Amino acid sequence: MLRFINISDNMLSGNIPISIGDCKSLEQLSLARNMLSGPIPDNLGSVRGLETLDLSSNQLSGAIPFNLQNLQSLQLLNLSFNNLEGQVPTDGVFADPSKVHLKSNENLCLGLSCKIPGESGRKLTSVYIIVSVAVVISVCFAIGLICHFRRGKGRVIDSFESLGAHPQIISYDELRVATDSFDEENLIGQGSFGSVYKGLVQGVAMAIKVLDTTMAKSRKTFLAECEALRNVRHRNLIKLNTVCSSIDSKNEEFLALIFEFMCNGNLDEWITGKRRHKNGMRLNVIERLRVAIGIASALDYLHNETEVPIVHCDLKPSNVLLDSDMTSKVGDFGLAKLLLDTDNQMSLTSTHTLRVPLVTYLQDQESGVGITLIMCIEYGYGEKPSTAGDVYSYGILLLELFTGRNPTHEFFTGGLSLKNWVQMHFPTNVDQVLDFELLQLTNNFGDEGRCSKSQSRRDCLITVFGVGLSCAAESPDARIAIGDALRKLKNVEEMLRKHELVDDGEC
Repeated sequence: MLRFINISDNMLSGNIPISIGDCKSLEQLSLARNMLSGPIPDNLGSVRGLETLDLSSNQLSGAIPFNLQNLQSLQLLNLSFNNLEGQVPTDGVFADPSKVHLKSNENLCLGLSCKIPGESGRKLTSVYIIVSVAVVISVCFAIGLICHFRRGKGRVIDSFESLGAHPQIISYDELRVATDSFDEENLIGQGSFGSVYKGLVQGVAMAIKVLDTTMAKSRKTFLAECEALRNVRHRNLIKLNTVCSSIDSKNEEFLALIFEFMCNGNLDEWITGKRRHKNGMRLNVIERLRVAIGIASALDYLHNETEVPIVHCDLKPSNVLLDSDMTSKVGDFGLAKLLLDTDNQMSLTSTHTLRVPLVTYLQDQESGVGITLIMCIEYGYGEKPSTAGDVYSYGILLLELFTGRNPTHEFFTGGLSLKNWVQMHFPTNVDQVLDFELLQLTNNFGDEGRCSKSQSRRDCLITVFGVGLSCAAESPDARIAIGDALRKLKNVEEMLRKHELVDDGEC
């Protein structure tokens, strides 16, 4: 019985579901400015009361359904900026050009322009010839490329077979043009596995992660990210748009992953103050809490909602990105591992331990002491990565987010660590560990102040720090489940949201 559906300006992908045609009372449908693909459902022509249909600025393909011209109530049809092709209907709403918008669909044609009499046979023959020649050239090129990698650094093309599906490939030349030949002005980050550039790919800003192929683990990193991200879809996970496996201008192996561009950088930049809002402030309490909830939501999805659980293995603020509306997105899955449930016990898809240079949050399995700075060691000292390891990393990240100090801060000397510093002041003195800027923002909200109507500010912070400490417990068995941590943080957000609505202030 829906009459109006407007979910424009999101990042929706996939096909338009044919079940939309079952909304018989629909009057207005707007799916504009998303990333929808595939054909326009034919059964939209059966929604007789439809007055407005806006599917513009997507990636729709195929022909315009002719039964749309049977919609007598349709007053506005906008199909601009898609990849539609074939003949445009001429009756119904299409008879009035002022009601139909078809801009930037280069393969649409009207009337006689779609087919020239006597030319179809010759065109078809030409098409067959062109396709045949293209196929022969492509096969020869592919064979040559495979032979090249077999002789040299390995079989990059064949390695995609392990993914179970071939990702869309973009060429090296396209990326070179998109980044102005990988100009330093477009360099937005560097890590242990390569460099990240900003580039315009088909007119859209993208983050292009170029792997350092001189490193022995570069191909495994490349395949690990493809494997981890190819079948996951979550608003708090970075989206892998396409990949590049090619050779560069020096005839050397070139591997790159192309992600959606996050204009607000990474979380580490906000925690350390390298990034700030236009008013000079860093993240407030509500913003930090929502970032934390987004990260926990992503982990809960990876651990509990995917067909095969995924362990990130390298969760830290620099691997959490923020989009234009400050939504947190977990990225950098180069160390990710898939877990298989065998006889009710979790096991890795590969049995070897992973030796890589990294800075992350881990636990010493021999002493049972949590440690936060690990350089060039085996992950978990030979212990297999598990979801409990990700939970530990999340706990340290949460403490870092609300204290404003990273684990390598100069303050932590002489055996003092971020975790035991917070533990020393928990729960009676949490103001002593709170980020100074947050303390300035919230020191007017005492127990008898504006936040006392349902729960004091201090109780809010105690809950947050308690979740962080529970996640970072020394023993994996003692750690809180990520789903429980998520629920507790959402409860705090709901409570603070109510305070915002009641007090017209910021808690």
